[in-house]
Amino acid sequence: MRDEESLIAFYRSAVNGTEVHSIHTEAEGMALFPFFRRQMRVWLREGVRFITLQELAQEALAKRSEIPVYGIARSTLPGRAGQVTVSCLKTASG
Repeated sequence: MRDEESLIAFYRSAVNGTEVHSIHTEAEGMALFPFFRRQMRVWLREGVRFITLQELAQEALAKRSEIPVYGIARSTLPGRAGQVTVSCLKTASG
């Protein structure tokens, strides 16, 4: 990204329904804390709601038949070295 505003806009556009955001204390908690604080303020201002994983599980289990089933695969991502584990929606063929 060319600047922090672009990065904040990218992350905001990526929030689509229920998302899990991992916080890395060595990055967001330290070196990137001012940026992370700005990102959180944007999300809160725009109505993003934060819940615990327990609340997320309770909501999902209340509608168990609607829970999508995902597989996992190894893949590469732009800007990341090596391969990472990613989720992929399972299809009827597997």
